[in-house]
Amino acid sequence: MAWLLLCAAGLILLWPWLRCLLRRIVMAAKLRRTAAGNGWTLKPARLLWFLSPNGGTRADCFIRGKTEDGERVYSIKLWASLFRMQNAYFIGSDPGTVRYKRIVPLAGRFGGKYGWELNEIAEGTGGGINMVTESREKKRPAVDYWSGAGGAYEVIPVLLFCPAPLNVAEARIVPLTHSTVERLPMFTRPADTTLSVRRLFDGDLLHEREFVFGTEAFLSELRHPHVGR
Repeated sequence: MAWLLLCAAGLILLWPWLRCLLRRIVMAAKLRRTAAGNGWTLKPARLLWFLSPNGGTRADCFIRGKTEDGERVYSIKLWASLFRMQNAYFIGSDPGTVRYKRIVPLAGRFGGKYGWELNEIAEGTGGGINMVTESREKKRPAVDYWSGAGGAYEVIPVLLFCPAPLNVAEARIVPLTHSTVERLPMFTRPADTTLSVRRLFDGDLLHEREFVFGTEAFLSELRHPHVGR
């Protein structure tokens, strides 16, 4: 009985990683099949490229082909979101950081309504107890999308999410101006900056550097290229 409990606990702890592995294997097969079926050539940057971690500084694979405008290369960096119920916030660049905001169901079924920034906007009807947590900011090194891309006519940098989070957001640090009617707590110093957050969708530019995609949307891009035009 104890062994069964230990195995169950281990499976629960490892499930996000196992899910990521399965999703990545399926993604790699779909990517190769769709590329070959639409006149593209997939070139991995390394062995087991589809298992690359988030923190890499080089592209993980390249997809080369021809469009109406000439030769093109999609230079792809993979990014994994281990948990489904979370947002990924990419803050600034040179250097950049990333943090996560996640809904954690604690008891009962999921019973709340949340806005895209995971702020609860209405009470649920299922009696569930949920908690929203925020991670610390982690450094995100810049990705060199051009080394290894070759002398193509056009290089399209792609940040490909697999598994994908609930939402991807671009955040910028901007000056914070307090109004004259705002009263701050005693012995506190006004913050000099705040974050301006913008939700991103498939094909949008993140900090004007890389296009963000989920798997299915990027497969559609290979069938009907449109970004960068």
